[in-house]
Amino acid sequence: MADAGGGDGILKQAELESALAAPQATYGKRYLNEFPFEMAASYLVGFTMNHAFVDGNKRVAAAAAAVFLRINGYELRMAQGAFSDLVLAVARSEMKKPAVAQLLRDACRRRR
Repeated sequence: MADAGGGDGILKQAELESALAAPQATYGKRYLNEFPFEMAASYLVGFTMNHAFVDGNKRVAAAAAAVFLRINGYELRMAQGAFSDLVLAVARSEMKKPAVAQLLRDACRRRR
């Protein structure tokens, strides 16, 4: 955060825990989010909208979604500017989780 000029620290612990837990939420032993794209979208939307940190919520959201996809075998093939635009659209409440999940699905390919 120091490099980007923002403040550091957790602003709302409960919102952080919510953003972390939402992708793994279950009902009747079934995940509520489809693996992996709805789960990645849940990280992106949750961290962006929950404002758990003093600063850097959108950066954390982008990193969480991209890293989640990568560790689960997917390569996000979206230009940096397009991915930033996606995160900003979520922050402006212009995109909801299903649309984000579809964009991620369309922009990913399985890693070898």
